Amino acid sequence: MTQRIRWIGIIVFLVVLVGCSLYISARFLRPSVQATPTPTPIVLEPRPEEEVATSGLGSATVSGVHFIHPPFGEGDCGACHAVISSGDPLRLSEDLWGDELEVCLSCHGLEMAGDQMRPVQHKPFEEGKCVDCHDPHAADLPTLLRQDQPTLCADCHEEDGVTQAPHVRDNPDNCLTCHLPHSSFAERLLPKKTARFCLDCHSALVNNPDQPERHEKVAMEKDCLACHNPHEGTVLTVARGQQCRDCHSDDIGLATAVSLHDGVQEGRCSNCHQFHDRPELAAIPQRDFLLRQKPPDACLTCHPDVRAAMRGPVVHQPLAEPETEAVCDTCHATHAAPADNLLITGLPTLCLECHENVI
Repeated sequence: MTQRIRWIGIIVFLVVLVGCSLYISARFLRPSVQATPTPTPIVLEPRPEEEVATSGLGSATVSGVHFIHPPFGEGDCGACHAVISSGDPLRLSEDLWGDELEVCLSCHGLEMAGDQMRPVQHKPFEEGKCVDCHDPHAADLPTLLRQDQPTLCADCHEEDGVTQAPHVRDNPDNCLTCHLPHSSFAERLLPKKTARFCLDCHSALVNNPDQPERHEKVAMEKDCLACHNPHEGTVLTVARGQQCRDCHSDDIGLATAVSLHDGVQEGRCSNCHQFHDRPELAAIPQRDFLLRQKPPDACLTCHPDVRAAMRGPVVHQPLAEPETEAVCDTCHATHAAPADNLLITGLPTLCLECHENVI
């Protein structure tokens, strides 16, 4: 019971504290002749079409717009602009009664409180330049955006080369499909950590618990952007072969290689490997290293001459096993080798490892 009373007391205290803060802000931070703005989120409703072409306040005529900033639409210019004279009529300055952010937050303070607390902030928002994106009087777009959202973003980000990229162009909400407009707890103004956020749309790539193997960057929920350009969609950050070599060159022995598998040399890693693994491949047994097929099928798909030789009258022992059990890597490296023809060692040393009695 005592604990409950204590919590009720804390809640009452916080309510009173917030109320006092709002009163002080309205009473002392703005001239008394101004109307006190409501500290609740403002949702603009589009005006009826018959009103769109005939709106305007004095010299500030706005025609053809569907959304009006409430203080402007109500003639309360003093909500934002400094008062020169409080006579009848009011004389106002083009200057604001405070700095831009202070003026905006006098109405939108509660609405923006969460955004202000987040560590990653959109530069215009961080610098209090609200009117870089929002028209302070009227606009034909919700939230009073100055231009349609992709065009508006391109004004600052065109040099990044992102606005015509497929991942951007093919999303109906464009940039806001992935990015928050004001602030975030995650890098790049994403709603959450990159890997987790990408999986909101691409969960089929990694969410199958029966998958025998997962690409480490996916399994460890590392940043998808280590491989992918986020705006180009499926496009990788560099050429595909180089992308793989950046992480796997030591694993496959590139530094000491005398011969390379054609797929490695030409950057066609995906001929043999699946990058994420997919549910339809999970049922294939004995399929390690994210191979699209289990050995030896992974090899014989590109080497039909070897498959034909395996069905001949005389077959080298590693290939003499049932076709599904042949072991190509008895003699050959899969990616890079210290000898010609992808042999794991030079001749005759390689042969003598199994045929030591022939000499």
